[in-house]
Amino acid sequence: MVVSASIGAGHDGAAAELSRRLRAQGHQVDRHDFVDLVPRQAGARLRGLYRRQLTVLPRSWGWLLALAGAPRLARAAAALTASADDALLAAIGDASAVVSTYPLASQVLGRLRRQGRLAAPAITYLTDLSVHPLWIADGVDVHLALHNDVARQAKDLGATDVRVVAPAVAPAFTELVPADTLAAARARLGLPAAPIALVVAGAWGSGPSSGPQRTSPPPGSPSRSWPAAATTRCAGGSTGPAGSSRSAGSTTWRR
Repeated sequence: MVVSASIGAGHDGAAAELSRRLRAQGHQVDRHDFVDLVPRQAGARLRGLYRRQLTVLPRSWGWLLALAGAPRLARAAAALTASADDALLAAIGDASAVVSTYPLASQVLGRLRRQGRLAAPAITYLTDLSVHPLWIADGVDVHLALHNDVARQAKDLGATDVRVVAPAVAPAFTELVPADTLAAARARLGLPAAPIALVVAGAWGSGPSSGPQRTSPPPGSPSRSWPAAATTRCAGGSTGPAGSSRSAGSTTWRR
């Protein structure tokens, strides 16, 4: 079983790809949305508040995360998920393993494992490159990290069994595309033939991504040999901010 949360798209995107790969290997996979498992529609209300917060005062999310990172407040936040314990346990049923791509769901799984109520191994897939303390739940058997640095962060926060894995990226984003197909896509989107620096603003297009962007050469590449790049900002499910700004080359918004 894979449990995610329909908050933004990052958690669901990873869950969808993990489910696809497991099914391709012959496993039966059920997916559940943690938002739907929190009783009395509290999950849906929380999602609505989160989206409004990012729309009206996006900087406040960083402040809230910093506060929730304090040990006492992190424990309090984890305790608030207890209302979802029974619903998640019922959803798991007789699954042989449970994978979470959402930190609050991982907190529930860790608690169920500690209490001996969940027999199946619990696995957390860390979707973030910066690990918040809420991601690390005592009782979770394995934490999967996207990079050695992510694994180090997880271990520093108390995770014991941490394994580095390849990102759960769908084949559509990794398969080579013929040059003529790429050219047609650029023409359709109105993109220049110059190198493109893609700035992704998330599924909701929130945050201060509408300001000027600077493009830099890859590490180790002489700056004089790196051409100016057209900056294209992308947000799925969002119209993006009104207008656009210019940096090195042109800047456009896509959705």
